[in-house]
Amino acid sequence: WYTVDLHEEFPDNPIIVSSIETYDGSDTAGLRIRNLGPSSFQVLIEEEQSGDVEIGHTTERVAYFAVEAGAITDSAGSVIGEAGGIVREQVDRSQWHTVNLAGIYQNPVVMMNIVTYAGQQPAHLRLRNVGMSSFQFQVEEWLYLDAYHVDEQIHYVVLESGIHELSSHRSVEVGTIQADHNFTDVWFAADFNDPVILSHSQTYNGWHAITTRQTDGGPSGFSIKVEEEEGNDGSHVFEEIGYIAIE
Repeated sequence: WYTVDLHEEFPDNPIIVSSIETYDGSDTAGLRIRNLGPSSFQVLIEEEQSGDVEIGHTTERVAYFAVEAGAITDSAGSVIGEAGGIVREQVDRSQWHTVNLAGIYQNPVVMMNIVTYAGQQPAHLRLRNVGMSSFQFQVEEWLYLDAYHVDEQIHYVVLESGIHELSSHRSVEVGTIQADHNFTDVWFAADFNDPVILSHSQTYNGWHAITTRQTDGGPSGFSIKVEEEEGNDGSHVFEEIGYIAIE
């Protein structure tokens, strides 16, 4: 576990979403978070074991976004998104949980993370039916596991697609791209110097468990793909991938 010290201390525990930004290790992996507090949290890179039992992973760059729960506003004071947290148990692979949003959005993009470590089976979050006022998710264990997962604290951030300036005056670009198991290039419309890039699949077109993996992130864009567990054939249909890039 690595401890991340936040750049500021929040009044309460912030909402955290994160992504692996690099592809230095090709073994299928996601992120797990624990011990979240007002000024720090812990994170590890979590490999799955469908192909082999080892769980070691090389160093990767991990991106994160920390924000207070509630409405997210731009520099003009307009609401462009929201952040929140819930606790859910996953009973089986057929169970989906609905999150009803406080706001209504035209083209929202959703990021989610498990932020506790109550269940130690490798798991991540899968989305579907992302709409104007709600979305659905499940705690998705890899297919070699039994799919049951105990209660975990789960965080989400929703932002309207487009280019914004946050109330902190940081530039942010929010969008979607169609990608499968091959890396697909994404080019930014906004001007960045050193963006933090987050990604999450928004759809459930293919039922095999997946995470998103990124590489070649920089001021002009990045590349992204979806990645199945090692025990599968490596091929996956196109999914709609949401991304958030923040200066």
